[in-house]
Amino acid sequence: PFEARCGARLVGTRSQIPLELAWGVSVHKSQGMTLDAVEVCLENVFEHGQAYVALSRARTLEGVFLLGSSDSLRRSIMANPRCLAFHQRLRALPPAGPARAPAPAPSDPP
Repeated sequence: PFEARCGARLVGTRSQIPLELAWGVSVHKSQGMTLDAVEVCLENVFEHGQAYVALSRARTLEGVFLLGSSDSLRRSIMANPRCLAFHQRLRALPPAGPARAPAPAPSDPP
């Protein structure tokens, strides 16, 4: 803390807290940031993956604070339809057998 004195008399003190003002940071602008704490309102999420970006900015789970109702939070988590279709196709495939290395071609030296 900083102290201001007039002679021996203390006339003021100041403590600084390392805060960054960020009331205007959009989810897009926050990409690439790593923050100690985030307060996130997901009510106006409009793109796939936006909620993930917003929630993954904090270093720890304890640093994430969610605003809004649980219904709005459920609506805000959206998977990309192409990813869902790919996942469904993968699940429909038969199980793979054990992995084996291919035999060397006859022209390959040992």
